[in-house]
Amino acid sequence: VLVARFVNVLGNGIVYPYFTIHFYRTLSIPFSVVGTALLANNLALAAGTLVGGVLADRYGRKPVMVGSMAASAVTLSGYALVTTGPTLVVAAAAAGFAGGLYTPASQAALADLTDSAARDRVFGLLKVVSNGGFGAGFVAGGVLYGVARTTVFVADGATSGLVAILLALALPRTL
Repeated sequence: VLVARFVNVLGNGIVYPYFTIHFYRTLSIPFSVVGTALLANNLALAAGTLVGGVLADRYGRKPVMVGSMAASAVTLSGYALVTTGPTLVVAAAAAGFAGGLYTPASQAALADLTDSAARDRVFGLLKVVSNGGFGAGFVAGGVLYGVARTTVFVADGATSGLVAILLALALPRTL
């Protein structure tokens, strides 16, 4: 779960600093629309988090985590195809919802996999891993964006796809 978190957040870091630059400067989508897309992403993320918690409790942590990352692989890569403002808003909402499903399931899985004495340390380590992945993503994103601008979106989707595969193979069936 910790390795999956690092890889997933690495992908987010690859895109984060370049999202607004790309859609505003490269595609000339107005700032107001880019901002609306970011709002749609965060609202959908919140909704996905609520739904993800219910689904994780009903169907198990592993299927929700794998499904979320598989859907995120598609939705995040889809940003590379965006050329208009309305498409950006829809893509952002879809990516936010898909990504939101993951968090409650992954945190519940982490709690399930650790004993209560180690839980505080493991969740602290989760935060350290998240920060490390995000920061490393900024550097990787700068390199990728300099080579080919849309590769940051494909790379973000690829990290989610890799996480889906890792989780499908590594997590116990009982989650």
